[in-house]
Amino acid sequence: MIRIALLDDENDQREITAALLERYLSQHPELSAQVRSFQSGYELLDAVERGGFDLYLLDIVMPEQNGIEVGLAVRRLDSVGLIVYLTTSPDYAVDSYLTNAFHYLLKPVRWEQMVSVLDRAMDILARRQELGVMVR
Repeated sequence: MIRIALLDDENDQREITAALLERYLSQHPELSAQVRSFQSGYELLDAVERGGFDLYLLDIVMPEQNGIEVGLAVRRLDSVGLIVYLTTSPDYAVDSYLTNAFHYLLKPVRWEQMVSVLDRAMDILARRQELGVMVR
């Protein structure tokens, strides 16, 4: 099961991104995925402390904590989850490297861009699962 976290403080943007994810996943029935949406970085970080995600889709421009700050906190808790930033501002692209971001997309995100990024992310996650070993 692929665990996906979606963080955006704006309801409409969160719904748009969730719809893109839902469309992608419906076109890839071989993928078993769970998507959880969060409105604040604090909510997301609480969830990460209880168990990380495989993929993080993070908005950047938010009140209280911006997405870069959230990404840095995620990295302290989860060093392997893939982080994709979705934002209206290109101003944070360089800062996203501090979190070892997988990708940086500008809103409004085009379907073709989302598919390209998700295809690459799913390939990486599938290879990780193949290489994984369970130890009891």
